[in-house]
Amino acid sequence: MNVFIRPSSLLSIFILSILVGCSSNPPQKEIVGSERIGSEKIESEKIESEKIESEKIESEKWESAIHQFEEEDEIWTVKPGSTLFVGSSSIRLWSTISQDFYPHPVINRGFGGAQTSDVLRYMERIVLPYKPANIILYAGGNDVAAGQDPESALKKLKEFVSRVHAELPKTRIFVLSLKPTIARLEQWSVLVSANAVRQAYTEKTDNVEYIDVASAMFDPQGRLRRDIFISDNLHMNATGYALWVDAIKQATIWE
Repeated sequence: MNVFIRPSSLLSIFILSILVGCSSNPPQKEIVGSERIGSEKIESEKIESEKIESEKIESEKWESAIHQFEEEDEIWTVKPGSTLFVGSSSIRLWSTISQDFYPHPVINRGFGGAQTSDVLRYMERIVLPYKPANIILYAGGNDVAAGQDPESALKKLKEFVSRVHAELPKTRIFVLSLKPTIARLEQWSVLVSANAVRQAYTEKTDNVEYIDVASAMFDPQGRLRRDIFISDNLHMNATGYALWVDAIKQATIWE
């Protein structure tokens, strides 16, 4: 049996097949573009979420130590005009600091392995409220250990000075040089550069001075002394702190 299909029917079938094909295969470029935009948005949101979480962790990292300082402030009245020592563990572990500078009243607000950014984060709670006549800052060594370059660390130091003097314009700030250590001796060349830019900055900034505590930590032959560190070869013992006391007192910082 022969089946006869009219030409007009063939044309209709052909057009219909094209339309069906188009509807089942949307433009590939549109899909690719849409997927790319969606993927980029998800990635951006992920990065932002990780950043917020990181900042949250950092903000809570030293919270217990800062809270302890605040509890001490409720018990012991801090008189304006004292000298505030603030910074990282080299300040925190300075257990004889009150005796070393007696009878001048001093406040020790060193905490953990703080970077300069941590000191900045807590300034409103452990720096500015005391209205100190002098601030002795030791921070920046952990910045370098974390991979920051000298200029980055200097930028944070400048922010610290700016914020202090915005509220306490007469407060004198003394920036201690970053110290060499046996444990991080390979970083000393970077610390030397960091100290150089910090000193240059202090020399042209009002009410800011630089105190070199690092030079005395080397023997006459230029070798780093090993008798001034505790067993971790990172933090100092009483002999090491005695060198710092001499350097600070020689700066004749107190009227």
